[in-house]
Amino acid sequence: MQHFKKGEIITKFGDIGDKYYILASGVVKVKVYEPGTSPFDPNLEKKLSIEKELTSEPTMVGFGEIALLLNSKRTASVVSISE
Repeated sequence: MQHFKKGEIITKFGDIGDKYYILASGVVKVKVYEPGTSPFDPNLEKKLSIEKELTSEPTMVGFGEIALLLNSKRTASVVSISE
């Protein structure tokens, strides 16, 4: 089991995916960027397509599978917004 502090990056858009995560408790923010956006774009935050919160309530939720299934880079950034 891994614990993340508030504000800690769990997955970063463009990084190689090597783990699948199950949110057992807490809240995270997921940021998905417009198609074709480079993770190195200096205006990355302006190219945000979807931003939503995931919570473990009422049931646990998983994330991070796309990079593993497609053997590709992370398609979103996920940041802890609770302890």
